[in-house]
Order: sequence, then structure tokens, then C-alpha cells
Amino acid sequence: MKTHSLALFLVAAVCALLSGCVSMPKDQVRASSSAVFNSDDLRVWRLTVETQKTEKFRVRGAHFELWGQTAPAEAGSRNRCLADVWVVGSQIIYAEHNYIKMIGQACGGTVTYTREVAKDDKLNSVVHVSLPEAPVIHQLNRPLVIGTWWDENIWLTVGPAVYERKAEPDGPANRSQPIHSETKQTSPVTGSSR
Repeated sequence: MKTHSLALFLVAAVCALLSGCVSMPKDQVRASSSAVFNSDDLRVWRLTVETQKTEKFRVRGAHFELWGQTAPAEAGSRNRCLADVWVVGSQIIYAEHNYIKMIGQACGGTVTYTREVAKDDKLNSVVHVSLPEAPVIHQLNRPLVIGTWWDENIWLTVGPAVYERKAEPDGPANRSQPIHSETKQTSPVTGSSR
């Protein structure tokens, strides 16, 4: 009887581990990405942030910030809070101009960032998400590089440290400026600006 119970316990533990149901320590975050669409002039990624309890997060580049908060995965779910962050990179060639635009969206907030680049620059060399598809376990309150925009890091910070500016390094060494960058909070239901 004991070996039967032990075998059932091991099978249940393996199934929970493979399905991602094993809770992580309170001081950690699980983050992953998946490429949703990939072409020469348009790339779309979905980043998933998972915490044990509701936590604030910030995605920050040198010229933009995107804030959000994880929420319970489903009604009655304990020890599993999730949030999705969408990152879109697009290339627009108009007349003699070549623009790369990045759009980030999370929890009803949206940021856009546009930069004119050299005529021969390609989207895949400018916008890159380096967070792997397999979940990465990382400490809360410590910034994690999740990608790059041009030569600038994009950071994810989860936990109370999102309110501390010293949590992430200062931006790029070249202090380049975007052509256009905007942040607006939109209603998740209507899509209208607040």
C-alpha cells in the first residue's frame, strides 16, 4: 500500500511540474516569451509574467516605461498570478525614410516608440526579445534583461522595487533620443484613452 501511495504521489508531482502548477517561492517570478508572428517587417511577441501573489511590474527601456500588475490566473486560483505583455516591432518604409516602431501593451496601458533608422537597417537587427520560450525563474525586485531596442536594453522588474529608479541601470551610453515616444492608458473594455 505504501509503494502504491508513493507512486501516485510521484506521478502527481511530475504532472504538476510539467503543467506549471508547482508554486514558486514568494520572492521569485517566472517569465517567458513566445513569438506569435514573425515576418521581415512585423514581429509580435507575448511575454508572460507569473508570480505567487499579485505583484506590480515595470517594463522599461531607455525612453519608455510600461506598468502592470499580475492578477489571479483564474477564479479561486491560489498561488498563481499572471500578466501578459505584448511587444510589437514594425518597419515602415516611406519615400526615402525608414522607420522602426515598437509598441508595448500590458494591463490596458500602451507605449509606442518610433525611430528613423538607416535605409538598410532591418527590423530583426533593431528589435529583439531575448527572453526564452522556456520559463526563466528570477528574483523579485531585481531587473531582468528581456530584450533590446537598437543597442538599448529592455528591462523587466517585478515587485516593490518597480518604484525605485535605482533598480535598473541608467539607459544607453549614447543617450540617443526617440523621434516620437508616447504612453497612454487605455480602457481594456472600450480601448478609449483615459
